[in-house]
Amino acid sequence: MPAEEIERTIVAQVREIARRHDVREQVRAGVLGQEGAIAELRAARDSFQTQVAGLGAEAKRLLGAFAGGTSGGGKVIVSRIGEIEAEQDRLRFQAEEIETRLRGLADDQRKGEQLAQLLESFDEIWDALVLEERRELLHLVVQRVTIDPKADDVRIRLFDIGAPGGPAPHAPSMSEVRA
Repeated sequence: MPAEEIERTIVAQVREIARRHDVREQVRAGVLGQEGAIAELRAARDSFQTQVAGLGAEAKRLLGAFAGGTSGGGKVIVSRIGEIEAEQDRLRFQAEEIETRLRGLADDQRKGEQLAQLLESFDEIWDALVLEERRELLHLVVQRVTIDPKADDVRIRLFDIGAPGGPAPHAPSMSEVRA
């Protein structure tokens, strides 16, 4: 099977998939499905920040008691302030990890919405792309091409373009298309 024919077959299959309303809706559903995870992460981040503030207030009270000389347990107060600072550091680190995940999810949402829009107007966009851009686009969508010359068969495996976190391989039942 000549390379040009293989390329035409692959492009035809990608065009066919791009025209499918259910695929576009799956991409959009993946984007919308992330809203719950985003809300949970924001709530956890806010909880960590509230805990950090509460610990800070406790540390200030302890410092005030220590400075005012109203407490005879200076070593205990210093020890507790050290524990508070360590806990604040741990909570700040967790809050920053959540911020990183939130930025990633926001980026995934943006890419998913762009992909859904691309799929809606795939034919017009494809026709406007130069060769290198077409190649890049196919590399983003197609995970693998399998050619069986004896059966004159071309199979393409797509990335799961609707999954959170960007393209990732998924089950052949959803992604393999025979030419």
